[in-house]
Amino acid sequence: MDNNTFDYTYSAQEREELLAIQKRYKINSAAEITEREATMEELRKLDKRSSRLGKILTAVMIVSGTLIFGTGMSIILRLSDSLFALGIVIGVIGIAMVALTFPVRNYVNQKQKERIAPKILSLTEKLLHGENGR
Repeated sequence: MDNNTFDYTYSAQEREELLAIQKRYKINSAAEITEREATMEELRKLDKRSSRLGKILTAVMIVSGTLIFGTGMSIILRLSDSLFALGIVIGVIGIAMVALTFPVRNYVNQKQKERIAPKILSLTEKLLHGENGR
């Protein structure tokens, strides 16, 4: 009779899944949110904010450039021959606007990252040093 045995199974993946499910259903009051969780939330918001302006600018430039290009094409196809050159110029402006979208987005995203980088780096250092101190 061997009643002194102990069986234990541990799965890190299962534990993470259980914690994720628990977190979705757990109602946190403002007092229960720890400083670490608040810092992580601020870090996530800053990270998302760094590319938001670039995404908005990309959408505006692509839509505007496409509409300008379409306007130029309409002038070429529908209006008199006297406006043919104007239609080509307007179409080229639209094409240039769409072509410049991605370099402009990359530039804006880089500037945003440079602006937000000190705050993000200080938050990550705070979180990492807090983890090592445990």
